[in-house]
Amino acid sequence: IDFITLERMVVKPKYQGKGYGSQALREILAATEGDASIIPTSHQRIHLSTQDDRNVTFYRRLGFEVVNESDIVDTETSDPSYYFHNWDMYANVHEVREHLRSK
Repeated sequence: IDFITLERMVVKPKYQGKGYGSQALREILAATEGDASIIPTSHQRIHLSTQDDRNVTFYRRLGFEVVNESDIVDTETSDPSYYFHNWDMYANVHEVREHLRSK
């Protein structure tokens, strides 16, 4: 495995679009820069999954690329309310750091 995974990042709706998500990611990546115990040097990519198309736009602005899209359905119950579209995205750690520094 040569990547780290951003598991969950949530910004309350009333704070969205105000730079809080970018600031949080900027601080996380700045705090881990040069610390191989947190992000090993072999892990040069960040992976994330999102089910919200607005997040795809946000992460693309930070340098992430969509590498896979899939539809998730509850196959056990066939419950149509349990359906969502998923985007898997990757970015280079260093490129995201540089992009966030320039903002």
